Amino acid sequence: MDLRKAWEEQAARWLDWARAPKHDSFWAYSGSFFNDIVPDGLGLVLDLGCGEGRVSRLLAESAQHVIAIDSSPTLIREARAADLQSVYLVGDATRLPFESESFRTVVAYNSLMDLNDVPAGVAEATRVLKTGGLFCICILHPVGDVGRFPNEDEDAPFMIDDYYKSQLYEQCHERDGLQMTFNSWHHPLSHYTDSLQASGLLIDRIKEPLPDYEALGRRQWPRAERIPMFMFIRAVKP
Repeated sequence: MDLRKAWEEQAARWLDWARAPKHDSFWAYSGSFFNDIVPDGLGLVLDLGCGEGRVSRLLAESAQHVIAIDSSPTLIREARAADLQSVYLVGDATRLPFESESFRTVVAYNSLMDLNDVPAGVAEATRVLKTGGLFCICILHPVGDVGRFPNEDEDAPFMIDDYYKSQLYEQCHERDGLQMTFNSWHHPLSHYTDSLQASGLLIDRIKEPLPDYEALGRRQWPRAERIPMFMFIRAVKP
């Protein structure tokens, strides 16, 4: 499956989904990501796999300057229209059009699992990071994205099958009149940590956050109080 093509095909739905106020999990988790993972004094920052730009817009509030890149022309066009302050480029995360050691911070919020070649993407992020720079990552938790609940009961058991196998998956969601199909890779956690190690990065922090229902305004995902939905990783280029 060509994930770049899949995201471009879903671009219109993603715009509605992502920009509906407090509609998806971003509103319950991004606060923790920015408070606990993203450093103060970002300097020049790269948003890797920026989508329609909601992470970039938040980064622009504290960074000196944001450059964002995504493979979807539609999402980049919409990101530019919503944010005249930052620079948005159509491009490939595994072949970044930047000189080495250009950025103080690289952010990849829910984008690494959409790359067909995670090691290549991590290597490119490392290349464009300045020495001492930080790579701030959010991924779907490798346990959560491969497991299943057998029914809709809140206390239903969680079942995992074939955790170690890297595999493409498709999930269709419908909520509050909006529909979205997500196509991504499942990888075991070691696939990501091995990629960081191979690129010479050192893991500085790992968090498995709980949803912030106060920020969301309601208790939306009770199962996420039992099984982590996301994992945050921060790595430094020594």
